[in-house]
Amino acid sequence: MNSGSSKVIRSLTGFILVGPEKSHVGDIQRDHQLGYQVDHGASDKLRAVIDKLQLLSEKEKQEIRDRSFKAVKERYSRSLLTKKFIQICTDTY
Repeated sequence: MNSGSSKVIRSLTGFILVGPEKSHVGDIQRDHQLGYQVDHGASDKLRAVIDKLQLLSEKEKQEIRDRSFKAVKERYSRSLLTKKFIQICTDTY
């Protein structure tokens, strides 16, 4: 891979999910509008998504990043995970 394509990949990291849409990561990405999902093996779609993402302004990219930080805070804060852990440990079956 040449340095030009490495720069493109680094600049788009976090905006593309390559994998099944029906997954925990896919749910988060869809719920918070964090970029694009491409199924494994869909190389034409991946190329189209990369082309589209390269046209995003820095402001648009930053808005996606901001939403991603918000999503992490909402779903995975220490207090939320602690509450869920305690609930799992104290639930009886």
